[in-house]
Amino acid sequence: MDQKEFMKTVRDQIAAMKESAQPGIDPWVTQKQKREVLAEFFKHAAYAEYRSAISNAKHFVKTPNDRPDLKEALAMEAYEEFQHFRVFAKQLAKLEVDYDPETYTPVPAWKEYFDNQEFARDGLEKMAAENIGGEPRAVAWLERVAEGAEEMLREIAHPQLEDEYGHEQVGLQLIEKYATDPEVQERFLAIAAKQQKLAVLAQQQLNERLGIKRGQAA
Repeated sequence: MDQKEFMKTVRDQIAAMKESAQPGIDPWVTQKQKREVLAEFFKHAAYAEYRSAISNAKHFVKTPNDRPDLKEALAMEAYEEFQHFRVFAKQLAKLEVDYDPETYTPVPAWKEYFDNQEFARDGLEKMAAENIGGEPRAVAWLERVAEGAEEMLREIAHPQLEDEYGHEQVGLQLIEKYATDPEVQERFLAIAAKQQKLAVLAQQQLNERLGIKRGQAA
């Protein structure tokens, strides 16, 4: 497909995923949560940022120097994702909860999502897996909880939104620039779709782990 049609399909996929994510996000917006629920959420989120920092760093090392814009984006994201990890770690410290991302057991869809990202075949495929795969769901979540009932979630939402908007846009720009081969386009759309489904499913699995139903706090 031509590049205009391809990018329209990418954006339509993202919009559909953001819509499908809303039911899983709703209870985090409308209700304050118990301490143990917040602690598990911050562990879940810190795991995500930790795995993302690692995968971006790995792909930075493997990316050839003839794509400096891609290499720079991977380096930037490795740094920013680790800073986000530190934010969630600080929230856990406020709750007096010990945490080690190396020993934390995530919900199954979350582990699969980050395995797919880390072991993508190259840095551009990582962009398809993360930046147009799951990052838009993070944007949808942060936009909602930034105006929600839970203070500890509002605290982390506003500072992180700017970075996440940037990650989504950088991913779109790099995919548009480099994914020009029809076979690559189809592969990236399939990867992004799989990751989008996993990101939404991981939220549902986390809610189930915590006994959270739509419109309810645990």
